[in-house]
Amino acid sequence: MSIRKKLRKIALVRRVFRLALKCVGKDPWFRLDTPIDSTFVGSDYGGWYVVTSLLPTRPRVLNLGVGTDVTFDQTMISTFDATIVACDPTPIAKQTVANCKLGPPSYSFHPVAVSDFDGNGEFQPVVVAGRPSGCYRLSKSTSADEGKLSVPVKSIVTVLHDHCHGQLDVFKLDIEGAEYEVLPALVASGARPGQILVEFHHRFPDRCLSDTRAMVELLRGAGYRLVKVSDQGPEYSFVHERTLANA
Repeated sequence: MSIRKKLRKIALVRRVFRLALKCVGKDPWFRLDTPIDSTFVGSDYGGWYVVTSLLPTRPRVLNLGVGTDVTFDQTMISTFDATIVACDPTPIAKQTVANCKLGPPSYSFHPVAVSDFDGNGEFQPVVVAGRPSGCYRLSKSTSADEGKLSVPVKSIVTVLHDHCHGQLDVFKLDIEGAEYEVLPALVASGARPGQILVEFHHRFPDRCLSDTRAMVELLRGAGYRLVKVSDQGPEYSFVHERTLANA
């Protein structure tokens, strides 16, 4: 079997899997608001769908949640000459950035968590099927759980003020559930990034489908249009109507 056929088969399996999750009530159903071509930027694991035709020269990107894969950042810099501010307080993110030798002037990394408040918090290990997944999520409550990390926390308003001067073109969030605090704070602040790329974590025990539905409607009410839902997972791409007017 050729590589192209293998890739098509993998894509089909993923689409069937996502459809099955929707049918059993594990994923929400959404219609796309605007038909527009998007490009997958980055590796199969770490990439995101971006409407690259709407990117300005030297786009400005805020990336919340680096993890173990910076291919999205690397591709945005190498292909589109982007300048990126990245935030992630986990040790693995710090090591990932150090190994890839990303740095100024195109890349600025800050080891902080981002939420809707300024202060300190705890990162608790995310447990999947009874085992630590290697990911962490921000908890506002304190506990004695083994493996927790005490981390500095900045509100999205503070991050925008301190690091994102002027218009923000792409806002990417993969922050293990904290998107449900960050997005309302972003909308309330009046900031309107051109594109928002977000992974929703309604599969977590303390979240549900209605939380994600509420976030999608919140963004729509703020002028965003849903343009892509990925086949490989619950990653959503939104473009603001102001940006779409330039299409």
